[in-house]
Amino acid sequence: SVDFVYVPVPTPHIIDFSTSLSDDTRIADPALPHLDFRRGDVGLRINTRFFGLDGSLMLFHGLDKRAGMTMDVEVDTSVMPPPPGGPPMTFVLTPTYGMMDAVGGDLSWGAGPILLKAEAAYYWTEDLDGDDPTVRNPEFSGVAGITVVPHTSVNFTVQGTVSRLAHYDPDEEIAALEELGMVDPDVDCRVTGSIVERLQIDIRDTVSIQVVGMQNPRKGDHFEMAFVSVKPADALTLIGGVVLFGGPEDSSMGQIKNQSRGFFEVKYSF
Repeated sequence: SVDFVYVPVPTPHIIDFSTSLSDDTRIADPALPHLDFRRGDVGLRINTRFFGLDGSLMLFHGLDKRAGMTMDVEVDTSVMPPPPGGPPMTFVLTPTYGMMDAVGGDLSWGAGPILLKAEAAYYWTEDLDGDDPTVRNPEFSGVAGITVVPHTSVNFTVQGTVSRLAHYDPDEEIAALEELGMVDPDVDCRVTGSIVERLQIDIRDTVSIQVVGMQNPRKGDHFEMAFVSVKPADALTLIGGVVLFGGPEDSSMGQIKNQSRGFFEVKYSF
């Protein structure tokens, strides 16, 4: 089978960076390349089966949805005389988006209650030489996992991911950002990875329990979510659960640990 996708004018998701910003930093509107129907997202996927394996090949050209970041400094000259240490300054961060190409594939094999799956892809970004600190480097990414279904009401999945940036040196990246005026910049590691677990238990047709966890071994941060869904009537669904973030203060999940919360939802369909 062949799947073809075309998005005439793609737009990235709106990402809220404000929770991890200091008082002297703000986020500007994102900088996007000129997008029209000639530069839309184009994706092609070919699926096949051979020797008991399900496999696919993927090709993509379009907008890189992972933002880079540029920084400008605004000096407030309206405060006169300037306070000790100089006039107030604001660091303005601008999410920047570019174009990218990607090629990848996946394989899966199942036998009885066990399903094994692996995926890999390589992304070419606009920073082919790795010398622009405001654009994400080309990257290899791989995922492998196992799903076990011992019973029709129980589903357990574990998967690991690994990513490696190409043409990338963290020390050179830091030096380039400091030349642009960024103080003590935080950059990505060359190699990153994570482990994700998901457990779902269905009790009859009315109650579903799900638990999801993710850990980043290199950074030491983590995320957990658990919720229960109950359908007391055909059109009514009740959902309750918790979302937890944790880790070091300079990690992705550690920065938003104060957003850990419990929640309750009532959904009615009519």
